[in-house]
Amino acid sequence: MAINIRQGRSFHKTLYSATVRVWKDKVTVRCPELGLMSEGKDKGEALYNLREEIRRYLEAFNAPKSHRDPRDIVVTVVPG
Repeated sequence: MAINIRQGRSFHKTLYSATVRVWKDKVTVRCPELGLMSEGKDKGEALYNLREEIRRYLEAFNAPKSHRDPRDIVVTVVPG
């Protein structure tokens, strides 16, 4: 489950977990909380793409803007 952190009066960070799989020519990441997947040529690109997928997902479901800001979406890699 995603965790919301409140700091100050209106500052939010939303934490999600991600599992990483490395293939021959690409890296695949999965966010189990939302059932989203993304990929990239390296881990950094794959995680960036996953944050963008999460942002679009939250936007589609009209989440508050404070939770949709890509700077406030934190993805933590967990063993998977």
